[in-house]
Amino acid sequence: MHILHIFDAQNYDISWNCFRREAVRAIIFKNNKIALVKSAKEGYYKFPGGGIEPNETHIEALVRETCEETGLLIIPQTVRQLGSIIEKRRSIYDNNEIFEQHSYYYFADIGAESTQGCLDMYEAELGYHLEFIDLETAWKTNIELGNNYESAFLQREAYIIKLLIDHR
Repeated sequence: MHILHIFDAQNYDISWNCFRREAVRAIIFKNNKIALVKSAKEGYYKFPGGGIEPNETHIEALVRETCEETGLLIIPQTVRQLGSIIEKRRSIYDNNEIFEQHSYYYFADIGAESTQGCLDMYEAELGYHLEFIDLETAWKTNIELGNNYESAFLQREAYIIKLLIDHR
């Protein structure tokens, strides 16, 4: 998949062990609005998605994660690649480890039906919920929040939202 951008904090030593995580993110439009997960506690927007389980395809993970976080049911045959983002920085869990995340973004269509989501405990604590919103509002919100505290994922999500705005 085409690499759209690399966010490299360069705050690590290249001799450290590297923990690599792969994740998928869904880009879903409906009625000229984008489906995003909003944190009621923190106020930010993120794309539905998450980590790819062992022996799981990207599409399987995309369908599962989107359903868990939003209740939306992706039609697997509609999934199309946008590209990937690589993030590389010092791990927040181990000061002597590099954290490298590859996020793969896919356009997808959803069916008319939806189901009840199934949030992880930390997602429920953050008040995750589905919101259909215009791109500009989501981008401005994440940019403003990103200025208030350091969060690499907000930078990543804002980058993709801006890319979508610029290529409409």
